[in-house]
Amino acid sequence: MLSERELKLIQRAEARVKQAVVFRLMAIVIALVLIALFFLGYLNPEELAFSAFGLALLSVVAPQLGGTPKYEELVAVLAKQRKQQQSS
Repeated sequence: MLSERELKLIQRAEARVKQAVVFRLMAIVIALVLIALFFLGYLNPEELAFSAFGLALLSVVAPQLGGTPKYEELVAVLAKQRKQQQSS
């Protein structure tokens, strides 16, 4: 049986995964809009390049921002659960 602290840790990890999926979808939509604006003539190649670089940089940095459960904590919860199942 998992403790209340462990359940909260799992919920935070699940929420972070959902947030990452939403962010990736938004980044794809923004990239498609930038490409469409380029082909419609609203952006020149230099603006498209700077925008794409900024979007790529944000995509790399964004997962590092904010508080997330530590990998070691999640592994400890799973190891505890595995030990309990093996002893049953």
